[in-house]
Parts: sequence; structure tokens; C-alpha cells
Amino acid sequence: MKKGGFGAVDGLRHILLFLALAYSMQIIAIPRDVDGNSESSQTAVALNDQAEKLLNSDLDVAIYTAQAALQKAKNNAQEMARAQKLIADAYYYKTDYLTAIDWYLASAETELDHNGSNSPGYQNRIGDVGFCYNKLAMYDKSQEYYLIALNIARHRGDTEGMGTNLNNLGQASFAKSDYSKAIAYFDSTLQLDRERQIDEYISIDLNNIGKVYFSWGKYQTALEYYYEALEKAEATGNEDMQAIRHSNIGQAYLSMEDFSNAGKHFNIALAIDRKLENTGKLGIRYSHIGMMNLKQGNLDTAQVYLQDAFRIFESQNMISSTVITLNNLGDLMLQKKDFENALDFYKRSLEISKQAGMKANTLRSLRNIAETHRQTGNYRQTVDYLLRFSSLKDTLFNQEKHRQLAEFEARYETEKKERENLLLRNEANIQRKQKIIFIISGAALLVIVFTLLMMLNIKRKSLLKTRLLHEKDRQLHHLDLEKKEKENQHLQDVLFAEEQINKLQTEKLQQKNRELSTSAVHIINKNEVLGNIRKMATEWLKEADFDRSKNLKKLIREVDLNTDLDEQWEQFKLHFESVHKGFFERLLQHFPKLTPNELKLCAYLRMNLSTKEIAQMLNISPESVTTKRYRLRKKLNLGKDDNLVGFVSGY
Repeated sequence: MKKGGFGAVDGLRHILLFLALAYSMQIIAIPRDVDGNSESSQTAVALNDQAEKLLNSDLDVAIYTAQAALQKAKNNAQEMARAQKLIADAYYYKTDYLTAIDWYLASAETELDHNGSNSPGYQNRIGDVGFCYNKLAMYDKSQEYYLIALNIARHRGDTEGMGTNLNNLGQASFAKSDYSKAIAYFDSTLQLDRERQIDEYISIDLNNIGKVYFSWGKYQTALEYYYEALEKAEATGNEDMQAIRHSNIGQAYLSMEDFSNAGKHFNIALAIDRKLENTGKLGIRYSHIGMMNLKQGNLDTAQVYLQDAFRIFESQNMISSTVITLNNLGDLMLQKKDFENALDFYKRSLEISKQAGMKANTLRSLRNIAETHRQTGNYRQTVDYLLRFSSLKDTLFNQEKHRQLAEFEARYETEKKERENLLLRNEANIQRKQKIIFIISGAALLVIVFTLLMMLNIKRKSLLKTRLLHEKDRQLHHLDLEKKEKENQHLQDVLFAEEQINKLQTEKLQQKNRELSTSAVHIINKNEVLGNIRKMATEWLKEADFDRSKNLKKLIREVDLNTDLDEQWEQFKLHFESVHKGFFERLLQHFPKLTPNELKLCAYLRMNLSTKEIAQMLNISPESVTTKRYRLRKKLNLGKDDNLVGFVSGY
């Protein structure tokens, strides 16, 4: 960093600053410690505290106090970093951003050495460096530091820091007119704040996105974000914020030339600011309403509002707003063909903007004065102000062009003086002088035409870029629709396949159920027939002679042989398990003491067979079945009101 020596006046000033510093140190009570390092550390803390207070009153004394703290804090990295940060803050408030950057970087380096790259102090100082570069309009450089701070915040899980740096990146992109990136950054900030459910932050994020779309010329989209931002502001109850949102909505409607809605929202914002006695903001509202009336051609009404706005801005020392309003009043007077007052307003705006170093507004005032002189036919003044306009413009944007224009102006002034001297000596030279003036006027007009053509070319490229973006959006939308259609078709195919599988499984299960039922019915019928034959043979045996008795006994044995319960059970069990897989395993898992006969009874109950049918399957009497059911209930721990069949069916 470049530093110069002290002059006599500077020396006196620094002596006074030293005396003030000495006085400030005397009023701080520092207890003496046996350990000299500890004493120095305490002194550094006290000096830093004093410097922090001085930031609100005397920045130069604050710098010297913090520098004294820095000398005392050589063994205390925390206070060293703090002193460096306070010095940077003071230079920032003095708008010496380059010096502030040096000190913020020094503080960051101290934080890095002492606490590492993931410390909050290092993260914040890096963010401060980015903010200074942003103030210097070095947006690419500011974004480099914002990205570093963002990555640190992400690594630390610092949601607040992430939101701050994403927002700063969005502001820098917006300043560069890189609207797509600005929206992406602001949207990321919005998602973080939605997760945290902080309505005030959400409103700010939505408003920022709306401002980008507004500057982009996408007023309808801007309105959507502005309205949601207003809704969130209303949820917080923050009336200041609500007024700003209504004002932004009004500006969007004004750009769309929807004067009815624009006026409605401007007046709501005005009413809120009147209620809150926000004097400065009242001026802004008057200015907006004035410009709306100017667009509508209501020149007298516009003049009243703009003059009210000007009085407020002037009384509140709002220099930027004052300059802009003076230019707006000049535009109004020019529209009224009141050239004298138009020039008065433009020149007052020019004087203030030059004093304040507001070069962009100085350019506007010079251009407006030149245009006013052009409309009055004063071509000499037109050329003069156009040259001043070109000179300042080149100073801002191109130093080489500025040098060339300065040489041109010097030549022009020399030629002008020569012509004036010749005019005094010879009247005939007047025509030559006028001819030169007309040539210069033509050149100036050519410069204006060239500038307009350049602006039109930039506009054309912007429109082309916008059209390409729309076409890309349309193609992406078409691809998205095709993808969704394919996904839907695939889903329908899968559902159809599952439906067919379920249908086949259902049919197979129904077939097995039919086979099981048929098997059961067959066994029941067979046992019933054999039982009846045995019963009849037994009754005949009582009445028959010896030979017939022998044959009847043989018949009974044959019946008994054909009533093979075990074989019937095995056949039945195969059918049953194919339909009710794992039934017996689940029962035994919960009730391992069940006997094979009890398992058979459970299977017959699962098929919902009647007591009589179960008796025929087991070749016992219905009364015995009832007894077996009773015993089974006890083994299954069922109460009196529990349904046995329903319980067994649950397995």
C-alpha cells in the first residue's frame, strides 16, 4: 500500500490526534499485573474497546487507538485480529475501501494463523473484503471472496453465514447485470430461509428476486415475487417493509403503464410512511407518484409531487435523491417547454452532483442541459455541454478516449480564442467561425447517433439472448413432457403386468381351494357311505345265522380296511398345505404342545367344516368333536367369548 509523508498541516493534525489518544488512554483504568504480558493483553482489550466506541464519533482517533492496541497485543492473537478489524472498519467508514481491504486481509491472516481456516472470524473477514470490492464496483473480485466465505460457512454448517454470502453473491451478479446468476443465488438464499421459516428474511429474498426480474424487464414475473414478498412482510407485521413492497409493486405496474394499479400501491405505501412518520421515504413516494403523473401527461400534478419530494430530500440531506429529483423536475419543465426553469433545475443538479462526486448523475445533468440548449437553438452551448458530457463519460469508462477528448477540447479552445481575436480584427472571419461550429455540432451529432446505434445493437443482442433462452426453456419443457409420458406408460405396463400376475395367482388359489373342498367332500361322502354300510352290517349281524354272520363280519372288516384315516389325512394334508402354506408351522410356533389330532381339527376348522362334517372326517361322533373343540380352546388359551374358528383362521 502506498504511503506519503506528513506536511506541516498534517503534522499538527497528527499531534492533536496523539494528544486525544493519550487522553483516551488515561481515562482507562488498567490494573497493573505482575506478568508484563498479561498487563499488555489487558491494555490491548481496553484500547480496542475504546476504539470501537470511537468509530461512532472520530474515525481518525479510532484508527490511532486501534493501532496502539495492535502494538500492545503482540502476544494476544485474538486482540490483534480485533484491532486490525477495527482499523479496517474505520477506513471503510471513511470510504477508503482499498486501505480497508489491506487491514481486513491482515485480520483474516491473523485469524487463519491462530484459529484455522474454518474459524468464524476468518470467514467474516474474508466476507468483509468481498464487501469492500463490491463498493469499488470490482464485482468479479468481490465474488471471489464471497465464494471463499460461502465455502467456509458450508463446511462449518453456518446457515446464517451461507445465507449472507449467497445474498452478497446475488447482489454482485445483479450489479453486473448477470440476471440469471443473480436469481440462482437469491433463490438458494430463499431456500435456506424457507427451511428456517424466517418470514422477514424470506420477504427480503423474494423482493430481491423481484428486483432482478424488474430490471430484466420481466414485470409480470417481478410482480409475482413482489406480491409474495408483501404477504410475508404482512405476516411479520413489519410496516416499513410493507411500504417498500407496495412501492416496488407500484413501480412494476408503472413500467407496464397500468397507472391505476401503480397509483393504488404508491398511495398505500405513502399512507404507511405517513403513519410511521418516515419523512425520507415520504419523499421517495412523492417522487414515484410525480413520475407516474409525468408519464400520464399530468404535468401540473407531477410538478406538485416532485417539488414536495425535492423539499423533503433537501431537508433530510438526501443528496442522491435530491440530484435525481432535480433532474426529474428539469425533464418536466422541458416537456412544458419552460426552458429557463428546466436549465435552472439541471444546473442545480449538476452543481450538487459534482460536489458530491456523483459522476453518473453529473453525466445525466450535462446531457440534459445540452438537450435543452439544442431545443432552444443555442448550438454553441449545446456543443460545449456535449463535449463536457463526452469528457466525463470517457473519464469513467475509457482513459485513452478521455485523453484524446481532452486534446480535442484544448485544440477547440485554442481555435475558439483565435477566432475571437480575428473577429475583433476582421468581421469577415465570422462566417469561418460559424462554419467550424457547425462542423463540431455535426461531429457531436454523429457521436450521439453512433451512441444510439451502439445502444440499439446492445438491445438487439439482449433480445436475441432472451429469445434463445425462451427457446431453450421451451425445448426443456418439451423433453420433460416426453419423459413424463414415457414414465406414465412404463407405470401402466407395470401395473397391467402386476394385475395379470395377481389374476393368475387368484385363479390358481381358487383352483386349489376347489380341489381342497372337493377332496374334503369326497372323503366326507366316502366315510359317510362306509359308515352307513358298517352300521347296517352290524345291525344285520345281530339277526343273521352263522353263515351270514361270517359274511357280514367279513364285510365289516372290509369297510374298516377302506376307512384308512391316516391315508385320507395325508392326501388331504397335501391339498391343504398347497392352499394354506405354513399354517401348521405357524400354529406349532405359537402352540408347540398341540397334538397331531388337534392339528387336524384346526385344519378342518380353518376350512369352516361343520361339527358333523368334522366327525365324518375323523370317523368319530359329533359329541366327541364337541369335546375336542373344548379341549382345543383351552390349549389355545381362548376365553369364553373368543371365536375358535376366527382365531384359527388368523393363521
